[in-house]
Amino acid sequence: MINKELLIQAIPHSELYTESESKILQEFVKIAIEEKIIVSAKYLIKLTGLSVTTVYTSLRSLQKDGIIIKLNNVVNSYEFNKEKINQLIQLYQNKQAMEKF
Repeated sequence: MINKELLIQAIPHSELYTESESKILQEFVKIAIEEKIIVSAKYLIKLTGLSVTTVYTSLRSLQKDGIIIKLNNVVNSYEFNKEKINQLIQLYQNKQAMEKF
């Protein structure tokens, strides 16, 4: 089970993703059920305030990076790559620990 609060904090601090990618990932975390996300681009546009082009470009980029995986058996469905999510959280925790020194 993903620690949603920690992941939402980790995403923008990772510096791995653009602002729009970070917004989408954060919304994915909020609406995910058991690491699975079912959401239309139209709804993402409403949630994030991003343009159609930006949403589709960001989704493609996040899939290319491998942090999200498009599921072919259900329309508008994705799942998190647990390994990538764990790496993102670990990176954030390491960064936080280094800042304390």
